[in-house]
Amino acid sequence: MAADLQTKLNAREKNPMAFKYENVVPWGRNFDEYMRMFDLQPEDLRKRIIGCGDGPASFNAVANQKGGHVTSVDPIYVFTKAEIEKKSKKPIRR
Repeated sequence: MAADLQTKLNAREKNPMAFKYENVVPWGRNFDEYMRMFDLQPEDLRKRIIGCGDGPASFNAVANQKGGHVTSVDPIYVFTKAEIEKKSKKPIRR
């Protein structure tokens, strides 16, 4: 983990309002599920979309492959695949 990121994470530990991932459950939805869940139409994919807390959802990758503009943000992205596997206590399968 980069030193500056570790410094930020250490600072958060001093903040009683901050949260800490002790365990991780990698869970996400696929493209079709997101389209139905948010009642998205094909023309919506031309808009800029931000995916917040969406973990390993494939919606973002598929939407971008289809010409969309989706940016993902999730606190889990601070961890490597190996760290996520360790915290989830189950291997990630593809």
